[in-house]
Amino acid sequence: MAHAGAWVAPNGDRTIVGAAYGETEEASTVETDLFIEAPLNSRISVVANHWSQTVTTFEGTETGNESVLSGKYRLLRGDRSVVSVQGGVVWDSRASGECGEWGGEARLLVGAATRSGRVFVSGELGARTQGNDCVHARYDLTVGVKPHRRLLGLVQVFVDDDLIYGETLKAQASAVVFERNDRGVQLGVRMRLDAGEFIEPTILLSYWSALRR
Repeated sequence: MAHAGAWVAPNGDRTIVGAAYGETEEASTVETDLFIEAPLNSRISVVANHWSQTVTTFEGTETGNESVLSGKYRLLRGDRSVVSVQGGVVWDSRASGECGEWGGEARLLVGAATRSGRVFVSGELGARTQGNDCVHARYDLTVGVKPHRRLLGLVQVFVDDDLIYGETLKAQASAVVFERNDRGVQLGVRMRLDAGEFIEPTILLSYWSALRR
């Protein structure tokens, strides 16, 4: 799903509700995601995210949940660029081994856009800890193109780096179509790349809106 990047949300809440479905020979996966960013002023916003995943295999069904509550602060802003930091508290029901259910995370977010605003690039570096021996890093890169004020195209790459299990690379392409009131529907596909092979295709569907205006 396309979450807010380095830019602090405009007036009103930014809300994204999404679902994803993927299927392989071994399992089917359903994900749901709720993202809310509520600005307190032009520099600070509160960000809440809840993610749930249900995996069904021949052996049964397992469900995991994750919630993150954090604050975002805009450090720098130029005419067409911005740098922000974000930090918060994490709860993960899937915790096991050296990882506790509770932890913390920090992110550095950088964004830049062309003068017209029709093309932008957003990068993110994140680190999460849920125990002394449980450290997780994430690197995101997003390229967005807005050929029309009601159409947004997104290409995204995500790298998850688990110090125990290694790296996972995912790529995602989607399009968001907006109505006149700035509500939008996002449709896309996400692929996981392991050892140069495309596996686990996942269909994405999200609704962009606001809780208040």
